Amino acid sequence: MGGHRRLTDGGLLRLSRGRPANSAEGLGGRPRQATTAPADGPGRRIAVIGGGLTGLTTAYRLAKQQPTSTSITLYEASDRLGGWIRTDSAQVDVGGVRGHIRLERGPRTLSSLHTSTWRFDDLALYHLCNDLGLSLVSPPDGSRYILDADQRLEALPTKAWEMMGSRLVRNCFGALPGYALRRLLTRRGSVPSSDLDVSSWLRTVTMSRAVADLASALMHGVYGGDVDRLSARQVLGPMYWRYHLERPARGHVVMPRSELAFLRAWGADARVREMAKRDKGALLHFGSAGLESLTGALERALSEKQNVTIRKGCAVQGLSFDQESSQVMVKTSPSSTSSPPATYDKVIATILPHQLARISSTPLPSLDSLQSVSVMTVNLWYPRARLNPPGFGYLIPRNAPNPELALGVFFDSDVDVVGADEATGTKLFVLLGGHHYDVVDAPSETRAVDQAKALVERHLGIARREACFVDARFAPHCIPQPLVGHEHRLALASHHIGTAFAGTLAVVGGSYSRVGALAAIRSGYDMAHRLSSRHGWLDTGIEPGLDLDSFVDVAEADIRTVRNLGR
Repeated sequence: MGGHRRLTDGGLLRLSRGRPANSAEGLGGRPRQATTAPADGPGRRIAVIGGGLTGLTTAYRLAKQQPTSTSITLYEASDRLGGWIRTDSAQVDVGGVRGHIRLERGPRTLSSLHTSTWRFDDLALYHLCNDLGLSLVSPPDGSRYILDADQRLEALPTKAWEMMGSRLVRNCFGALPGYALRRLLTRRGSVPSSDLDVSSWLRTVTMSRAVADLASALMHGVYGGDVDRLSARQVLGPMYWRYHLERPARGHVVMPRSELAFLRAWGADARVREMAKRDKGALLHFGSAGLESLTGALERALSEKQNVTIRKGCAVQGLSFDQESSQVMVKTSPSSTSSPPATYDKVIATILPHQLARISSTPLPSLDSLQSVSVMTVNLWYPRARLNPPGFGYLIPRNAPNPELALGVFFDSDVDVVGADEATGTKLFVLLGGHHYDVVDAPSETRAVDQAKALVERHLGIARREACFVDARFAPHCIPQPLVGHEHRLALASHHIGTAFAGTLAVVGGSYSRVGALAAIRSGYDMAHRLSSRHGWLDTGIEPGLDLDSFVDVAEADIRTVRNLGR
C-alpha cells in the first residue's frame, strides 16, 4: 500500500499497554543500526550544552532515565536558563494608570495539537506538566486574521458559512479546479525526487499564486521564513505527504512510524491520556505565571538532582574528541590554560549549528549551511482596553505593503490570564524581521519601536501618540530555517558529526527537527530516550529523512484515545 503498513482497529493500545513508556522501540524515529553503549557503571558522564528549553528538557529526562550513577552537567553561557523563553514584569505609569504588567519576550503560547493526527508532541508536554506539577490553561479559540493587499484584516474562516463570504476564500477559489486537475494527473504512491520550496509546490499542486501568498503569511507566523525558500517537504508535513502517499482505508489515517511509536508509549499513560482528552482550544499556556514558569520548574527540578550540575555563566569554548579514551574533551571559559578540560562519555549540543561548528576542534562545515533568521520583538501596552479586534492576532503575507518588514502582530491581552495585581489594558506583541533581515540590516531598538507604532496605527487605528509602555528586544538567529535541500544538509551534518566524534557527540533542537517550544520539549524526550536504549548511545541525534516506507496507516478509533476527533 504505497510502502506503508496498516495498523488495524484496536491494535494501537493492545500493543502500547504491554510496552513501558521507555521502551527501546524508537520513540523518536525509525530503527537505526544497532550500536554498543558503554556499560552503565560508575563514572558515566554526560554533558548538555545550552540551557534553553531543549537543553533543560533533555537534561531533565536524562536525569529521570539514566542510572543515578550517571553524572549530568548542563552548561549555559548566560547567567540565566530558559533561552528565548522569558517572562518579565515591568512597572508602568502611563495615562494615569500605575502598576505592573507581565510581558512575554519570546514564545508566549504552545500549540495544543488537539486535532492533529500527524504529530503528538503535546503528549510529552502533558507528561512533563504532570511530573512538575504545572497546570495548563487553554484560552477560548479566537479569530486569526490575515492582512490583505488593501491593508485590511481578514479573519481566517473556520466554518462553512464563513467561507462563503470570505475574501480570502474567494481569492483562492481558482485553486479548486487547479487542484482537481493536478490530483487527476498525479499518481499517488510516489514522491518528487527533488525538493521544492513551499511556494513552488503549492503552485504546482493548485496552479494558484493566491494560495502561495496566503501560505507566506502562515510561514511568517511559524518560521519567520521566506515561502520561496522554505522546503515544502520539511515544513508542510501532512499536507505534503498525504498528497503524495496512497490514500488510506476508510476510517484510517497515515502518520509517520515515529509518531506511532511515540503515541504508543505516551498514550499508555493514563494521566497523559486524561490531559490530552480535555476540551481545549488551539493554544496552551501557564496562566498568569507565564511561559517561564515551565523553564523555572525544570531548573528547580534539576537543582534537586544530586547527579546533576548546572553551570551558568560558563560558555563552552572548545570540543575535541580524544581517540585514546573515546571521550569528548570540553573546554569552558573560566578554564585557565593550565587546567585540563572536562571529559565526557557523551556530549549533547542544543546550541545553534554555527556555534557548535565554531567550538569544534574538527571542522564541521555542513553545520554552517544550516541557517536561521533573526527577529525584532516589540511589546506594546496601552492602558485603554480593547483597542484591537477580538482574536489571537494577524499575520502579514508577502503581497501586502510592508515597509516595516513585519511578520505579524499578536493580541496578547486576548490570550493572557491577567494576574489579580496586574494592570489591565491592551497588550500587543509586534514581530519584525525574520527573512527580511537577510537582505536588510535590522533596525535599532528605538527605530523598531517607531516602526511598530506606525504598523499598528495603519492596521489597527491606534494613533502613534496614544500613551503606551513599549519595549523592544533583538533576538539574533532565533528561528531555524529548513530551506530547500535541508534533508540533504542534515544527512551531511550527521555524517560529519559521527565521523569526527565517533558517536560521542549528538545534536538536538529546531535546526535538526521541528521548530517551536512544543517541538523543543519533544526533542528533549526523544534524545533522552535514545541514550537510554541499547541502540541509541552513539546516535548523532539527527533523524534520517522520510520516505515512502516511513509511514503507517492507523485507525482513527485508536487515535481517539488521545484526541477528540469528533464523529
